[in-house]
Amino acid sequence: MSLKRSHLETWLEMAFDCLLTNNVDGWVDHWAEEGRIEFPFAPAGYVAKVEGKAAIAEYMSSFPAKFEFRRFDILAAYSDASGQQASVEFTCEGTALETGRPYNQHYVALLTFDANGKILVYRDFWNPLVAIEAFGGTQRFIGSISKGEN
Repeated sequence: MSLKRSHLETWLEMAFDCLLTNNVDGWVDHWAEEGRIEFPFAPAGYVAKVEGKAAIAEYMSSFPAKFEFRRFDILAAYSDASGQQASVEFTCEGTALETGRPYNQHYVALLTFDANGKILVYRDFWNPLVAIEAFGGTQRFIGSISKGEN
C-alpha cells in the first residue's frame, strides 16, 4: 500500500495543531509502535535518539510545561511518489516557559511513514544553539528536557 502525496500535508496540519494546543496524546497517536526520533545535531549530554511509541510519549510529555508555541510555518514539504518518505522545512515561534525567552526555531525533518501512515522515523535537524539560548545555557537546557537514549 502506498500513501497519497497529500498525506504529508494532512500529517503536518495535525502535528502543528497538536503542538499549538498541547495535545501530546494526539501527536503521539500518529506514531508506529516501533517509531523513533533521531537528533543528529544533539549537543553532548542531550538525547540523541528516542525509540518506541511509549518512550516518545514520555519524551514529549514535558513539552507543554516547557514551551508555548504560537506559530508554525512550513517553508517546504516534499514526499516521494509513495508518500512514505518525506522532507519538511519549517519554523516555529514560541517561548521557553522557564525563562520567558523566545524559542524561534528553524527545522529540517526527514520522515519515514509505514504503509498505514504512522511515523516510523522522524530525523530532526534543528539548531541546538537556539534552544540553549532560550533556556539560558547548555546545562539548563539539557537538564530541562525529558529522557531518551544517547
